[in-house]
Amino acid sequence: MPESKSETKQPTTRRQDAPKKQPAPKATPETKQQDAETTVEPRKPETTESATNTNASASAPQEPVTTTQESVTPVPEQVTVSPNPATIPAAIPANAPTVTVEGVGTFAVVDSSKKEENATPKNEDAPVEASASQPAELPAKTSEAPKGIVVTQVFADRLEPPSEEDLKNLPIPGEGEGFSMRLHPAYFFQFLDHPFSVNREVKDYKDLFQSIRENGINEPIKARPREGGGLELLSGHRRHDVAKQLNYPVPVVIVQVDDDTARIEVVDGNLHRQDIPTSELARAAKMKMEALARKAGRRSKMEQLAAPQKRTDQQVAEDMGMSRNQVQRLVRIDALVPELKQQVDDKKLPFNTAVELSYMKPEEQGRVVDFMAKEQVVPSMAQATALKEASRQGQAAEKKALGTAESHKVDEKKIASIMSPRKEPELKVILTGAELKDYFPSKTPTVSEAKRTIFEALDLRKKALERQAKKQEIKGGSKEQSR
Repeated sequence: MPESKSETKQPTTRRQDAPKKQPAPKATPETKQQDAETTVEPRKPETTESATNTNASASAPQEPVTTTQESVTPVPEQVTVSPNPATIPAAIPANAPTVTVEGVGTFAVVDSSKKEENATPKNEDAPVEASASQPAELPAKTSEAPKGIVVTQVFADRLEPPSEEDLKNLPIPGEGEGFSMRLHPAYFFQFLDHPFSVNREVKDYKDLFQSIRENGINEPIKARPREGGGLELLSGHRRHDVAKQLNYPVPVVIVQVDDDTARIEVVDGNLHRQDIPTSELARAAKMKMEALARKAGRRSKMEQLAAPQKRTDQQVAEDMGMSRNQVQRLVRIDALVPELKQQVDDKKLPFNTAVELSYMKPEEQGRVVDFMAKEQVVPSMAQATALKEASRQGQAAEKKALGTAESHKVDEKKIASIMSPRKEPELKVILTGAELKDYFPSKTPTVSEAKRTIFEALDLRKKALERQAKKQEIKGGSKEQSR
């Protein structure tokens, strides 16, 4: 509703033929409620405006109060009169024009015809995939700002797919400000250093999808202005992904944060998820540690003395519910080549084995991957430790001699010597005819005869040993009974 410039002159002029003014009735909670719900009918701009208290409980006649306006603006057909601006609820703008009624108080005038201006009826049919030409559809939802954020200004919804100009014309908050609005999903972009992926197949995601489909997004996501236009997501990546599929508007609070703060918030905003792969968790922990280290380095000496910082790995460990040693080992996973990371995520490569392999150079890890695929084997913990040591020796030799010595080079041959299964040598027994002559006096036996006779003798020896073991067992039992 356009504002009209008005001025209330005091005191009000009293007409000569008016009856004697009666004392105004006291306002009670019931009458205040009635006043708050009173609807003022349209008034003609040509005449001087006057406002009277339409208290239904007042029986005595009221003297009209005249207010003078410098310029008169037509009033919308439906206008809601609300209580004193000091008690105006958040839904009523603080700068709404007011009307003063003598003996009652000051009232804010709000155009209620715009109350549901941006609300769109809920589509009862199944939502369709978002399109670049479709506006987002969903009834308006009452939502609160993310924890720790104060909303300083609320902007109108933008539910149409954005153009390049629209992306660049978003409101940009200052430091400490939070701008709230609802936007089409196409306004948002992924944070460039975002370490997490969205897995649509897990139960947690499917439950979230169903909840948003039925109720919309109740909790706003958090984003910051993006260089080049649009917004970078800081939290609510899965909610935004669901909104894209359903073509639902996304409530957002826009804040202004630096890159390191953004990295920390991206990590913290996703740690509650239950489906995070190990490699993504490792990258997130490393990213947060590095961001905390950079932020700590920018503190002044007085700040460091006043509030000493914890070690970054200790701080990350507390946030993730781990020990410092566990976080240090977790971060090592980020040093693996992608193929080994995937095997860790798929539970094909044990975590501790992967930590040992992470100390190898990337090209050496690649040779290990090739050998594993060729021989269809997975290194054991002992083999991974041996590979790590071989790589360490090779790197030490490279530093000293400015070139890796052949004896310390971790190549395919070295890897095979460590990872190939070692077979026990076969036992071969050779007996000569002269050695068997005493056991076969009549004639020299054939190979099969000698072999059969030897096994018969071995069977007899085995039975004799079993009888001897039983006698020892009986003898030992009788001694225990005698005691």
